[in-house]
Amino acid sequence: MKSAKAKSAETRELAARLRALQRISVQLIGLSEPRDLLNTIVRSAMNLLHCDAGSLFLAKDASHLSFEVAMNDTVEFEFQKVKIPMDRPGVATRAFRTGTAFSVRDVYRIPNSLKGVLFDSSLDRRIGYRTRSVLAVPLKNSKGKVLGVLQLLNKKNSSRSSWPVGREPLIQKMPSFDRDDLELMESFAAVAASSLENQGLYRQIEDIFESFVKASVVAIDARDPGTRGHSLRVARLTEALARAISSSPDEDVENIIFDEDELKELLWAGYVHDFGKISVRESTLQKDQKLTEIQRLKIKSRIHDFILASAGENPQTRTELEKSWVEILDLSKPSVLDVDAGMRLERLSTLSYVNSMGDAEKLLTEEDVHSLSIKRGCLTQSEREEIESHVTQSFEFLKQIPWGDKLKRIPEIAYCHHELLDGTGYPRKLKGDQIPDQSKIMTICDIFDALSASDRAYKAALPLEKTLSILEGMVQGGKLDERFYRIFKENEIWKLLQTASDVEPLLNTSKLAA
Repeated sequence: MKSAKAKSAETRELAARLRALQRISVQLIGLSEPRDLLNTIVRSAMNLLHCDAGSLFLAKDASHLSFEVAMNDTVEFEFQKVKIPMDRPGVATRAFRTGTAFSVRDVYRIPNSLKGVLFDSSLDRRIGYRTRSVLAVPLKNSKGKVLGVLQLLNKKNSSRSSWPVGREPLIQKMPSFDRDDLELMESFAAVAASSLENQGLYRQIEDIFESFVKASVVAIDARDPGTRGHSLRVARLTEALARAISSSPDEDVENIIFDEDELKELLWAGYVHDFGKISVRESTLQKDQKLTEIQRLKIKSRIHDFILASAGENPQTRTELEKSWVEILDLSKPSVLDVDAGMRLERLSTLSYVNSMGDAEKLLTEEDVHSLSIKRGCLTQSEREEIESHVTQSFEFLKQIPWGDKLKRIPEIAYCHHELLDGTGYPRKLKGDQIPDQSKIMTICDIFDALSASDRAYKAALPLEKTLSILEGMVQGGKLDERFYRIFKENEIWKLLQTASDVEPLLNTSKLAA
């Protein structure tokens, strides 16, 4: 029988293990990165049972276990992930198939009760190690499904002691796993499996959410064929530029480092930065001339009426009106209204003819003249304000979404992507440090794509040299961040869109749009 002192020591050891298990449970639940979770599961289990090594296998499909993690405190070696056929007679595969935990005192002397279980000693031979005791525990989810197997190797007297490699007599004196170890690991495995399951569900939800965001962007882009693919390109460029800034040796940006969560936040902000376009009329979004399609149809109808009314009386009227129609179409193009164009418009605005009702009528209405008087581009002031309102609408939409702590700045980043350092941007006329660095980065990428994209009906794509020249002019004019633009140019960030094979499928939205 055990002495009172021995029983007291066992009680203290058990209490310490349970407290450690509680701490580990809280730690595992808080981990969101897959690799961190897997490594922490193995390391925590090794510490709990004072093991020299540990490994973890996950079921990726019905036919294989994937060897995901291997740790060894005594021997350093290069770990290689491998697939293990489920029907192989190994320790891990048996635990997986039976769904039952078991231990082996010495894997080089497997008892008859575990007939059919073989230990693969190839890793031992490769790294010069000696595996003795093994405990294999299946990781079951809440529904009893086995997700993988946790395997602990070579129990020691304490975590601080080393494994006596090459000294067989000492190896034989090392402790083996007992019933208490097995029961503790079964409790630990339940927590580990729950953490894996929760992380898998979280990933699924995140993947669904990301797919929904992308699908929404595709649907919004489809409303404006002239900018289709713009949001996805800006997202990729913005993330790439942020990565380049984080790794740059440039002293001007040495304190600007974006971690993976912040890079993901930037990527998603790029996806949704134009989300507010859903509130802009399609006729405004798709406008590619100064005159709307309805205005052009009305003018053409008036010309036809004038020609019919003057038939047989003044043959020159038809020729004059046809020439005027050609001029009107030319003036309607989204070009700069120079002095010559202004004089032609002034002349056209004075022309009037008799209609079929016998009344004198202007060739161009005041609204037509107003539209053709646009100095640059094809949008009137009210239409431009409607387009610019998409930034505020984006913010209003995005702030309603529960992004969570890691993505919570997405609405603000998108809100500021049209602000310029000198305060001439919109919608809030922010200046300098009032604008987040993430938004300054996105602004450069957004303008680059707007200038260089070849899919805009109202303008031709500018060559790279011209695009960069315009950006440099904006930098010199104090509108764009010189540090970020310099890294954009030095790293030729735009080449991402020429080489990244995962971008093109995202840009091919014709099927979804249809």
